[in-house]
Amino acid sequence: MWRSQDDAKVRDNHAAYDDRVFRWDNPPESGHPGEAHNCRCFAEPISLAVSTNIVLVDFAPTADSFPNGNNTVRRLGNGLLARSPAGLAAYAALEASNRLQDFTRAANERRVRDAAEILGADLDTVEGILAAQAYAMAKELAENGFLSDTPERGDRARVIAEAIGLYEMYQPGLFTLPNENAAGAVALARQLAAQALAALEANQLTPLDGELAKGWVEVFPELTEDERRLGQ
Repeated sequence: MWRSQDDAKVRDNHAAYDDRVFRWDNPPESGHPGEAHNCRCFAEPISLAVSTNIVLVDFAPTADSFPNGNNTVRRLGNGLLARSPAGLAAYAALEASNRLQDFTRAANERRVRDAAEILGADLDTVEGILAAQAYAMAKELAENGFLSDTPERGDRARVIAEAIGLYEMYQPGLFTLPNENAAGAVALARQLAAQALAALEANQLTPLDGELAKGWVEVFPELTEDERRLGQ
């Protein structure tokens, strides 16, 4: 994963790479982080085969989470809301690790906003930001071949991202916050990717432009709670 110093001295093209995942054998046009003259960027290793305290991203958010937590709604700092106990816990973890500034800034990234629109995630909530961030990172990982045997494109990358975003929405922090079972979370992400691709190939999912694919309620019936229905 490309990491920059997040200050005014970072080159514009390098700032655009920040937090993006690249294969070491296929770096961006400018080369690896730190190779260019006076470049202070660095590469943060991500291995899906070993345990790591980074699951899919450093921070995350989720819109109206499926389990509504007994209608728990808590107004937090930075104008955010938490709609579930899991959202409150995620916010506390972000605050304790001094990541709130990066977390709220992530909500303004184009890829996160696009992901939120597809998921129907509310970026005014901790849960919504987490889900959108999980979708955005999962799509990038899928396109780079980290979640299946080969790099995925188009609808295949999208359904993988949707599957992981939906699970993150259901359980805020599952893929986006550091946890003690990171290897298990990565294994689950790869399992969900395989399920999503199998469902697409079996015509159980119908990709739709700008919104969730139709058919998720049949593919993941366990995520349907109360009146919330997935992509039907």
